Amino acid sequence: MRRNIKDPGFPRCCRPRIQVLPHTEWAAARVSPAFVGLSYAQETSPEVIVIDAVANCIILEERDVMASYVHAFDTLRSAALTRT
Repeated sequence: MRRNIKDPGFPRCCRPRIQVLPHTEWAAARVSPAFVGLSYAQETSPEVIVIDAVANCIILEERDVMASYVHAFDTLRSAALTRT
């Protein structure tokens, strides 16, 4: 099933949020491998971190291990350009 994310009936929690890093912050983006934080809409911090690897992915669930990825994401998010 395909739906247009601009459709008013599309759940707001499922719409992607895109942020852009300025060129001066690109070095910070390359500090770690690509990763995604997954959480429920009500949660403020991720439930798991998924790290992309060449042949598979690594799923992290321990809070102390995920902390460095949460910190990296927060740093990148704060460096992202704001909507004007």
